[in-house]
Amino acid sequence: MQNDPENDTLRRDGQPSGLTVVIAIGLAAGLLMAVLTVFGGQLTAILTGTNRSATPIPDRVRVGETAPDFTAETLGGDPVTLSGLGGQVVAVNFWATWCVPCRTEMPALQAASEANDNLTIVAVNVGERERPVSEFVDELGLTFTIALDPSEDISNLYGVRGLPVTVWIDPDGMVRFEHIGGLTAAQIDQYIAELAAQ
Repeated sequence: MQNDPENDTLRRDGQPSGLTVVIAIGLAAGLLMAVLTVFGGQLTAILTGTNRSATPIPDRVRVGETAPDFTAETLGGDPVTLSGLGGQVVAVNFWATWCVPCRTEMPALQAASEANDNLTIVAVNVGERERPVSEFVDELGLTFTIALDPSEDISNLYGVRGLPVTVWIDPDGMVRFEHIGGLTAAQIDQYIAELAAQ
């Protein structure tokens, strides 16, 4: 059986075939898109010089300390400031549209938001543009506050390294719990009950 010279990965002159070059370019483009999707906000901030983080990123928020304050633009275009939500239990949830556990926990967060007048959920979208966030929110019928963090300043302030992460803050503005990973309805109810008892 003879080799088909057009399908060989190397031509007789030692150069890669056209198909090999096309595959290599496709793989490189796919890898670049994956990197930009995951780290796009950080890369944009670095390349454009808009990285406003003047202090090192903490390892994590600290339970028992005052929650770091922030102001963010909501999906509706209004500002939300964490310190302006004093007097109630606040769940600051860090998430993204591509994150499967984030999508899974959203209906439970929505149900908790509807069932608890003393609970405010601020869902901070990490590193994405407004359009995919808006489509995601519409698809799942979410009505709690959606804050945008395209430059990842807020997630860096809280030391978020993976998604989802939910920081539970008491009415006095103190961090009481940090939950890493997806939340179930039972876990949400437990956090709310424990915060109400404090």
